[in-house]
Amino acid sequence: MKKQLLAIAFSISAFAFAQKNEIKEIEKAIKSGNYVAAQAAVKSAAPVMESADAKYKSKYYFLKGKALLGNGNVIDINNIREASKSFATANELSKGKYKSDSDELLANMAGTIQKKAMEDYANNQYGAAADKFRALYDINNDLDYLYSAADLYVSSKGYKQALESYLILDQKNYTGEKEELIATDKTTGEVKVYGDKLQRTLDIKAGTHINPQTRKTASQRAAILKRIADLYVELNDNDNALKAIAKAKTENPNDASMLINEANIYYAKGDNEKFKAGLMKAAELDPNNANIMFNIAVVSSENGDFETAEKFYDKAIAINPDDLGSNINMAVMQLNKVNDMVKKRREINDDAAYDAMSDKITATRKKALPYLEKASVLQPNDEGILTSLYNLYTRLKMMDKRAEVNAKLEALGKQ
Repeated sequence: MKKQLLAIAFSISAFAFAQKNEIKEIEKAIKSGNYVAAQAAVKSAAPVMESADAKYKSKYYFLKGKALLGNGNVIDINNIREASKSFATANELSKGKYKSDSDELLANMAGTIQKKAMEDYANNQYGAAADKFRALYDINNDLDYLYSAADLYVSSKGYKQALESYLILDQKNYTGEKEELIATDKTTGEVKVYGDKLQRTLDIKAGTHINPQTRKTASQRAAILKRIADLYVELNDNDNALKAIAKAKTENPNDASMLINEANIYYAKGDNEKFKAGLMKAAELDPNNANIMFNIAVVSSENGDFETAEKFYDKAIAINPDDLGSNINMAVMQLNKVNDMVKKRREINDDAAYDAMSDKITATRKKALPYLEKASVLQPNDEGILTSLYNLYTRLKMMDKRAEVNAKLEALGKQ
């Protein structure tokens, strides 16, 4: 029995010695500034430290964090995130023993990261800047950094990372609201925002500024929810996009662009009725948007509602006279009417009715003409448009105009 107890004691002692030895190896590498060796020692020690007591384990995680941070010259975002987690584990196990040291290390690293993030931003390296702002959030849990990261991910087209960041902001009910110290310039009437209260007090006492106040910046909540919806659309996740849009509409029900996105999703799903209904609502909210009017016209035409289609093509052209699609489509609609009327005229035996239909055909051709002429101005070398215009001039017996178009067609044929 005594031999067995001695064997167990020896085993425990040997295991404790192994833990100490592994920790010393990590410390030695860190002190020498060899962080590659330190990180390798951390990996080597991991199996031994799994069953270590809190004392050794907490120190191990603290040293792991230091090893991952390195000397600050190289910024590895994944290592920084892992270091932050390691410090948190070390402090949890040691009841805050390493908090002061780990906070200082992270603060120093955060300063370096922020400086480099701003350099990336100034150089239009938005993806790199976004990664660094995301790392700053991981270090200190400041949602302002995460908001900056999300915006920059969008700018760099990192839509998945942007969505992940915005979803965290949504879950945490981030609004971005801040209190600002302000005062009004006595001479110009301009409002000045102050970084600290002392400077504002000095300006007030100097008499250069008046009316000191504290105001809140605008909430970003509605913008965040809209961005989430937009990103789901960008990533072709229509089901989640519709859910996100429904949520976003609770904050801003009158956002026309969001209604357009919702309508487009329904269009992709083949639901033309909901597509048109959404666009009609968007048209009410944004009556000067030619693109909305054009899309309402297109879907109305597809549904056989040519009267509405014509009405909205004209609205689109009134907003933007150079809208090529609306001008072409309006001309085509009128010429399609002509084709139908020509077919009906063949079946008319009464001379008066025949002449009345002929007059109607001519009037409809004349109605198509300005739209087709405008399309030709917008696309002067389009053979299809020129050919249609040539035929229309022929039907309307406008021979001088037909000759001009014919010359253009011949010139194009010789190119």
